[in-house]
Amino acid sequence: MFLAGSERLAAEKPQWRELVGRVDGELATMRKGAEIDPAILARIMKVDPFDLENVLRALAGDESDLSERQRVVCPSCRTPNDADRYAKQLAGEGESRCTGCDEPLPSGLPRSTVFVLEVDPPPAPEPPRGNVPI
Repeated sequence: MFLAGSERLAAEKPQWRELVGRVDGELATMRKGAEIDPAILARIMKVDPFDLENVLRALAGDESDLSERQRVVCPSCRTPNDADRYAKQLAGEGESRCTGCDEPLPSGLPRSTVFVLEVDPPPAPEPPRGNVPI
């Protein structure tokens, strides 16, 4: 499997074995830095979003290959903003501004969870060399 924790998680949680394998396969097609929205990935994979988020959270919890981050979305331009930065700015300065449009972000914005892939996918297999029949 692609992520180091996938094998361990599949062994520890046999009820998730198939889902862990499918998630691992999806992550192996993504590039480092990819932000994974569990609700969107669940729709693409046609799986329960709650189960998928639990698998991603378990994978992010035990290794650095995948990290969990919280976001707030700007109501003006829909740019995702780091929720920790938003909360710190509101607490310290009384205001937080969107990193996309620089508009003030209102207090009380809901948080959403994304997972970020922190490693590059495995390299593609080398094509066979030598004589290739035509």
